Amino acid sequence: MNRKKRILIAPLNWGLGHASRCIPIIERFRVRGADVVLAADGRPYDFLKNEFPDAELHRLRDINITYPDSSSMLGAMLRQLPQLLSTYRNERAVSARLIADLKIDGIVSDNRFGLFSGGIPCIYMTHQISIMPPRLFAWSEPVLRRVHAALISRYTECWIPDSPGEINLSGALSHGIPLPSNAQFIGPLSRLHPADVPIRYDCAVVLSGPEPQRTIFESIILRQIEKLPVRAIVIQGIPGVNAS
Repeated sequence: MNRKKRILIAPLNWGLGHASRCIPIIERFRVRGADVVLAADGRPYDFLKNEFPDAELHRLRDINITYPDSSSMLGAMLRQLPQLLSTYRNERAVSARLIADLKIDGIVSDNRFGLFSGGIPCIYMTHQISIMPPRLFAWSEPVLRRVHAALISRYTECWIPDSPGEINLSGALSHGIPLPSNAQFIGPLSRLHPADVPIRYDCAVVLSGPEPQRTIFESIILRQIEKLPVRAIVIQGIPGVNAS
């Protein structure tokens, strides 16, 4: 009897957006009869453990990225570059071990650069083909995009979770630029489903992302909501905290 295909799905630990958008991917693979294996770190690990308590879940170390509160984003990324490179090398080493030990038949890596192997199909999922530097360094965008494309080319396919037309979510991050030859739009991904229930709020805000920017953005949103004649709910995106 043929065994089920084992698919490793591993989201990036930069907030919960990467993990949450993997949910419909996980569900689709399961519907098609695959045995889904999950690998994550930090909040995504706790989030996926709660969403799929029956799933095989492994901890895969990731950089605990931090965004600046007021200083240059470019400077913050450059300071963390050694950690990013270290994480990439770790993922390259871990990939071979996971594939062999867990008998993996395919990989879906959500923005993790180093999870690929030439021996099995490997998918890189990202909404950010273009790396957008600060305006002062806008000249470097084509260079950064080519570097990113070189990394993407090591994967079998690149999935862009968005629509290809003018109505889209990612804007200039993945539209109006040359796409890698292995890239394709797969449509927006969401773990939310329409429901026939009474509408209690005029506005819903779902927050996620690295600190301290997540909290800074939340403070801005709350100040703006206070000035508007609407009933709103804010979902903080902090696993283990039930406040909203």
